[in-house]
Amino acid sequence: MDDKDISAVLKIMLEPLNTRKTSWRLDGSANLKVQGIDINVNDIDIMTDEKSYISFKNRFKKYYTDEGYDEKKKKHYLMLMIAGNEVEIAHYDDPLIVMLDKIKMIEWKGLKLSILPLVHAKKFYELIGKDEKAKLIEKYLHP
Repeated sequence: MDDKDISAVLKIMLEPLNTRKTSWRLDGSANLKVQGIDINVNDIDIMTDEKSYISFKNRFKKYYTDEGYDEKKKKHYLMLMIAGNEVEIAHYDDPLIVMLDKIKMIEWKGLKLSILPLVHAKKFYELIGKDEKAKLIEKYLHP
């Protein structure tokens, strides 16, 4: 996905999200990309809490493709297809992984996004065992 694809998907998602109290943050490679890391983005990942997960499910049901629970990761997920791009909405059972208390609002391409700052994103990847991404972030934090 390029910046234009990411922006198009987020525009569709942000309008309904801004009309409700929804706790969420951009996650995964898209979160890293909007913070200036040169990385390929294959899909959009959104992290949320249990209450907001239900809101996402109700709000975006026309985009729904799959839903499930990953026992190994202790993660609930909802898969969507928006503007031809895959979106995953997830919430983990472990609140230390969700990190909604660490989010920051930024503006990117005219959009107001809830992101996980790189220092916390690095910790997130360490917690879920994705050391390769944690090392990539480290390079940007300490060039």
